[in-house]
Amino acid sequence: FLAAELPHAVQNEFFDTAGAVAYIKAIGDPHKAAIAGQAAAALHHLPILHRSIQDSHDNITRFIVLAPGHAPAHANRATLAVTTNHQPGALLEVLRIFAAAGINISSLQSQPIVGQPWQYKFFLVVDSAGAPLKHALHAIEQSDHTVRLLGEYCAG
Repeated sequence: FLAAELPHAVQNEFFDTAGAVAYIKAIGDPHKAAIAGQAAAALHHLPILHRSIQDSHDNITRFIVLAPGHAPAHANRATLAVTTNHQPGALLEVLRIFAAAGINISSLQSQPIVGQPWQYKFFLVVDSAGAPLKHALHAIEQSDHTVRLLGEYCAG
């Protein structure tokens, strides 16, 4: 949408969509806009300029709540954060550990690490929990990478 309708628009990232709408309301500049849901626009009494601007009709936004606690007894999925050393094949080494343990990776996303150019943190969702996962995490740590278990839960 932006490339087709507003090819010269300057795009700025914001910490969240509702915060972006609040910012637009606060500055009061009619030449600036935010992309957000209908509820955020209604909350801040701002008009919706265009609807259905997603580039995929089955677009999904996932929100995750992280809190201390215990994993469900029958957890079968986990979310992890992995930081590899900055060497060729480092991520492959981590992926091979999961493969050797028979653990499927259902999602892998990279995120730049602020203040560390060309360094990335990888967020993984794996179809495993409990002892098999713990053994894989230990192997990753032994191979000079950092891994943090963010949570175990039941898929679905």
